[in-house]
Amino acid sequence: MFTKKMPTTRFYDSFADDFVESSDQEYELPRDYQWLRDKPWQKIASFLTTFALAKVLAAGYRLLYHVRIKNKQVLKAYRKQSYYLYGNHTQPQGDAFMPFHVITGRKFATIVSPSNLGIPILGKLLPYAGVIPTPSDKDQMKAFLTTLKIRAQEPVLIYPEEHVWPYYTEIRPLSLTAFHYPAARNAAVFCMTTTYQKRRFSKRPKQTIYVDGPFLAPSDLSLRERQRYLQEVVAKQMKARAKQSTYAYISYERRNG
Repeated sequence: MFTKKMPTTRFYDSFADDFVESSDQEYELPRDYQWLRDKPWQKIASFLTTFALAKVLAAGYRLLYHVRIKNKQVLKAYRKQSYYLYGNHTQPQGDAFMPFHVITGRKFATIVSPSNLGIPILGKLLPYAGVIPTPSDKDQMKAFLTTLKIRAQEPVLIYPEEHVWPYYTEIRPLSLTAFHYPAARNAAVFCMTTTYQKRRFSKRPKQTIYVDGPFLAPSDLSLRERQRYLQEVVAKQMKARAKQSTYAYISYERRNG
């Protein structure tokens, strides 16, 4: 039960609705998009960008928005292995910054929509911070999959709800396609669930992120069955953690009809 009347209400028609859009929401990857940034100067740019995001912006965001991270120790056993981390998508900036406080001490890849690369200034830097955009057309699919294969030893972060709904306190349907990657590789899966609690002297809530896992699909299942298994077990765990939200800063209501 929420502790205070919700100050803002947003109405939606379906879970595919967008409430946060970049300045170039229709941005598409150019045909000559450079999927790998492995030249010497690009590696330096990658280090500097990642350092800035992890040590400066992420730390500042965590302090400003009162973010706590719990149960992160479950990742320790996989600190030298690849795995897939799924999160609920409720913070336009926080969902970019906070993973640097969850996955620490190593590089990781984040799969995002190409529209994120259309953000002024920051969008151009995201590929150097480990972001991998999904293809804008089928001709780019081969390069996308090759990039994932090359970076297969890194953790991979995915937001399977796909659209950002700021401060949403429930779990929306998770894309089944998003679970193809760990199902195909028989890789371990974790989830991080952002929840919201009332602050004493502010309407804007504090955030608590819970990390859970690992989840492994039974090897005797078919690829499609493993995919479905991982989708269901992650959704169940995230919904359980979402009950730790005790305050809704924004209310979401479905339109009639």
